[in-house]
Amino acid sequence: MPSPSTTTSCGTSRSIASLREAFRSLLKGDAKPLAKIAPTSLVFGVWDSRDTQAKVPRVVASTIRAYDVRKLTRSAQFNPATEYIKDGLVEDPDGLADPKARTKAKDGLSERGFTHVPASGTHGGVIAEGGVRREATLGLAALRQLHVGDDAEKTLALRRYVLGLALVALTHPADPYLRQGCLLVRDPDKADDCEFVAVLPTGTREPLSITLDDALAYARAAAEAFGVGEDRTVDFDKDRARREVAGESGSQKKKGSKKAKKKAKGSA
Repeated sequence: MPSPSTTTSCGTSRSIASLREAFRSLLKGDAKPLAKIAPTSLVFGVWDSRDTQAKVPRVVASTIRAYDVRKLTRSAQFNPATEYIKDGLVEDPDGLADPKARTKAKDGLSERGFTHVPASGTHGGVIAEGGVRREATLGLAALRQLHVGDDAEKTLALRRYVLGLALVALTHPADPYLRQGCLLVRDPDKADDCEFVAVLPTGTREPLSITLDDALAYARAAAEAFGVGEDRTVDFDKDRARREVAGESGSQKKKGSKKAKKKAKGSA
């Protein structure tokens, strides 16, 4: 599942203003504006780290853990397409008298694939002797943190809308591809270990049987009742991005100059 997102501020002025107001409303206890603009931010969590500092905890979380891990290493050898130095296609660095120049030339040839390069003791994956476990949770406690002010009816509609999205995310088949050579699939010999349960505050576990089709049907009904916000296409404003970066650089310089002045006063 996606990690909590952070916001950037390089869209159009209108989009930035509406998003800023949505986060400010969130800080005041009204999550509806943000749900209209970016509802999955309420599902997977969000932090407006560059402006209002508003935060929303994730409703859906997913982790993959390996147990009793044995780390492996591997070695490899890069062989160039031909013997560039021997065939006289590139200058032989051993002919250079200056040791530093010789080393620099060898490094340059190596970086560009003109020489043989061994790579030993690099990361070679792991073997999980104790197995691998994927866990996904949907936190109703986090969902209850969402409000639309003091309006109980609108708050219920918002929570149902976010719950529908969260249920779809939770029940959707997970992509087995993690990285090259690493596919995570179920172990048929441990099918009985898989569980889909509701964990009550008492710790009691009750079996659940919600399917993806069930989640989709609920999500569509909840979305219709809540009223999905209109789609937006926002262009990336390159000029604004440059100004933002320049402004950050300027503030850093000012901070640095203030520190330098304080240091100079202290040493005077």
